Amino acid sequence: MARIYKIEQKDVPGDRLPVLRELDQHRENRINCIRWLPSSGQGLIYATNTGQLDRKTVVHV
Repeated sequence: MARIYKIEQKDVPGDRLPVLRELDQHRENRINCIRWLPSSGQGLIYATNTGQLDRKTVVHV
């Protein structure tokens, strides 16, 4: 359904963005609304048809 990529400042041609996380949609849940959180790097939040709110963030190690 969606992929979250990490954007890095590199001037090397041919570089690809590394995938940090893939979001899958389950049959019983449908996404009604998705929104980026206000500050860079905070992640995103989405609401489903069952009333569930889910926040996705990336932990930097």
